Amino acid sequence: MSASSVVVLGGGISGLASAYYLAKSSAARFQKIILLEASSRLGGWVNTTVNEDGGVFEHGPRSMRPAGVVGRNSLELISDLGLADSVVPVLRDHPGAKKRFIYANQQLHQLPSSLKSLLTRRPPFSKPLISHILKEPFIKEKILDDESVHDFIRKRLGQELADYVIDPLCIGVFAGDARQLSAKSCFPVIFNPARQHGSIVKGELFGKKDPVPKDSCALVQRARKERWPIWTLKQGLQGLTDTLAETLTTKYGVEIHKCAPCTSMEFTAENMVKISSEDKHFDADHVISTLPAKVLAAVLPDEHSSLAEILNQIDSVTVAVINLEFEGAVLPEEGFGYLVPSWERSKLLGVVYDSCTFPQHDRPGPGTTRITCMMGGHWFNDLFGEADGVSPEFLLNTALETLKDHIGIAATPLKSLVTIQKDCITQYRVGHSQVVDDVDDYLTAGQLPLMITGASYRGVSVNDCIFNSKKTVEKLLCR
Repeated sequence: MSASSVVVLGGGISGLASAYYLAKSSAARFQKIILLEASSRLGGWVNTTVNEDGGVFEHGPRSMRPAGVVGRNSLELISDLGLADSVVPVLRDHPGAKKRFIYANQQLHQLPSSLKSLLTRRPPFSKPLISHILKEPFIKEKILDDESVHDFIRKRLGQELADYVIDPLCIGVFAGDARQLSAKSCFPVIFNPARQHGSIVKGELFGKKDPVPKDSCALVQRARKERWPIWTLKQGLQGLTDTLAETLTTKYGVEIHKCAPCTSMEFTAENMVKISSEDKHFDADHVISTLPAKVLAAVLPDEHSSLAEILNQIDSVTVAVINLEFEGAVLPEEGFGYLVPSWERSKLLGVVYDSCTFPQHDRPGPGTTRITCMMGGHWFNDLFGEADGVSPEFLLNTALETLKDHIGIAATPLKSLVTIQKDCITQYRVGHSQVVDDVDDYLTAGQLPLMITGASYRGVSVNDCIFNSKKTVEKLLCR
């Protein structure tokens, strides 16, 4: 018997994408699609401020990669939504693509970004990185089913790459500790082929490739031809979530409720779901939850406490985002920005040089420099205490003091915005894939009318969230 209604929990990018793919693919099957969002705005961690003077500030994700099946899928969504003309790409030879730095041993170091740079020794490395790469296929130590990202790289490519490349990379992507994060779950496109072939290098050479389909949309073909490393939208990435929300309501008639948190759910004997949201109640044949794992755990009925226990194993960390704008040019060198390895014990996780990478987001008129500082993550409570108790002024002053120490910016900012993103990035610790499998097994065994997707499970990037939402909807439609 065909279902007649679906409730989507969560109005972030995963919830909006899920509702979109549902509406686009299943108009004849579902009589009603309802989306519930706990807060007063849609978009979740995708959050852009456009000032009255035209300056654009991102408080969450600021760019997306076009590579791979997940990257192409997002570009196809952008094309479907009529946003192709709003895409702002970064080209391969741009400093924002070529120059990425780490702050290590009290100074900035540019990371290798070309074959030539791999062949020569440059600080902070003691020898050319090519020497580690050439040795890696001959390492006989077996790759484990799962291990920390730091251990995986240290064993295969050496201590220096683990400390100077992978440690800060995990900070940049997950705001997390590479010594705890799972190589299998955090970097599956590298780890899985490496495990299959017994080597990172062999996995890259002989692993299954993902060819670009010939019938890909024009935007995908353009990105491939011009070899974009990253892209954004003219008005920031919130342009994507805003357009999704508008399309859902005006084109597809999706019923969206803001300020409507799911407070409880009940599975009935007829295999229906009753959703409560404060003073509202909704009956559904299916529920797609894009809520953070622990939020979902809190609203499950008591008879599913064992599922809640599994979900509660999945943690997230808080990041403070400090957007700054300075008069004139203040950066020591053009580039994407820099990350700080965890062993530096810095109060900054990293800094993005926004004006260099996306000058299109600068305000018109006299030149200014926009940068964004990230703080906290895995270390937030140790550094600043509980998120609810920390002062935005304290975070701002700490960021400015650290910027002065790191790269010599001593000017007073023209503008500053401090945003504390509480529990914004899921931590895929070693063993995470088994936790996700356990959740899937529970839902399958119980034949519950509940499906899960979102950043808590199989990828934290915007690309991952969109792609996994699409896969979840396809799975639902096959039931």
